[in-house]
Amino acid sequence: MIFGYYHITMRSFSQKELPEIELPPNTEIAEKVRVGHLMFLPIFPIKRLWVYEKGGNSYMAPHSVYRIVERKFGQSNDPWYSFFGLILFGAIFIFIFLGSIIKDNTKKNELQSNIIDRAERFTDHINNPDTSHIYILNYDYKKIAINVNRHDADSIYFYAPVDNNKKKWGDENWAFGYYKGNNPMQNIAFAKTDLLGAFPRFNNKVQKPIKVNPRLLPTDGKSFTIRDIILVDESKPVPFLDKNIEARVVSDLNHFLLNHNKIDSLMSMIDAESIEFYKNILLQSTKPEDELRTILTKDYKNNPLIYELALMTKYVYLDENDKAKSQKRLSQAKKKLSDYIFFLKLFNRGFLSIEDLHASVKINGVTLDSDSVATVKLIKVSDLLDKREQIAFDINMSKAEERWKVNLVSAYSYNLNQIYRTRGNGSVEYRKLVRKQILSFEEDIVIDPYFNY
Repeated sequence: MIFGYYHITMRSFSQKELPEIELPPNTEIAEKVRVGHLMFLPIFPIKRLWVYEKGGNSYMAPHSVYRIVERKFGQSNDPWYSFFGLILFGAIFIFIFLGSIIKDNTKKNELQSNIIDRAERFTDHINNPDTSHIYILNYDYKKIAINVNRHDADSIYFYAPVDNNKKKWGDENWAFGYYKGNNPMQNIAFAKTDLLGAFPRFNNKVQKPIKVNPRLLPTDGKSFTIRDIILVDESKPVPFLDKNIEARVVSDLNHFLLNHNKIDSLMSMIDAESIEFYKNILLQSTKPEDELRTILTKDYKNNPLIYELALMTKYVYLDENDKAKSQKRLSQAKKKLSDYIFFLKLFNRGFLSIEDLHASVKINGVTLDSDSVATVKLIKVSDLLDKREQIAFDINMSKAEERWKVNLVSAYSYNLNQIYRTRGNGSVEYRKLVRKQILSFEEDIVIDPYFNY
């Protein structure tokens, strides 16, 4: 019972202590307090009562009897422990209240200290500018990366990127990434006194805006407030932003989407990592069934698409002569892998089996990790689910031989995203579907029970 009441004995008296009263045989008279409880923790007293007690049973004592007891021994007060719950809850409330006050004061002190540190750091950056450092200028809740070009006693001359498209300036990582990219640059200059006067001091909430030439920053000729200048930690990873490189990535990906059906073109448009991946699948598929299952479940973590590639390779692509060859000879025999990848393209229900790939895929953005590594976000309508849904997935690309090449393995995220969205155990159902398709190719194919999982 969460809520309720019970009785606590406050005091009791025997017949020997009350010779002037005749108590029922073998009984004591006791005063009890009825207390309300929460989870059997006493919260407050409800009422007091006098009872006769005998052998664990009790019944009410008459008023005339217990009035005599009270006159002789005096009236009692509610025991403190009948308020124990209230005392406990009060102590918890006071503890939380005091804790919140201490926490608020700590936060205020930290904020005050942080503002003082920022002001001192800002002043140091302005008075002692360093041409080897990159700074983030935070103004009007916008951020731009700047580099000190030169300085004299009165002014600082910065080197900063121009935003030709007038996009909204982003966070620190975005600003630094845009600076690192091969984007148009410009020179801007500030008087040191203006910069120092513009920064909000910890003891002065009034911020003094300064006028800026509209050709220098995207302010439309209006004054703006400088809020901070932050020294960039160049050891932290930041996005690499370069519109020219992004355009080339999109162009080469579109070329891939348009020409993937031609096997020679396909082989020239996929990266070396993809080649090594398919070569490894081809070699692993020659191993005994029990070893291959271990590889699929442990090394590839039960990836349903790797399962499909391996079983397709083992039971449909490789003949008995291939299976008998050593891994070294097989690697040499399939060095170019073009016939193998063409086989997978024909029979796999994956990304490359789509004929009109260019028309069905929407490019939704490019993220540059460097000037040679990119991730492209794409959207395509599902081809495995019962109803049509927009499937978002990523393709990795890397630059090699002056061309952006596709990591074909990353394209399987299109399939995986659909498999994992299937209700129930999508991976198990997909493996069943793979085995069913393999058995439909030839009547004499027998899939080892090791793969029935």
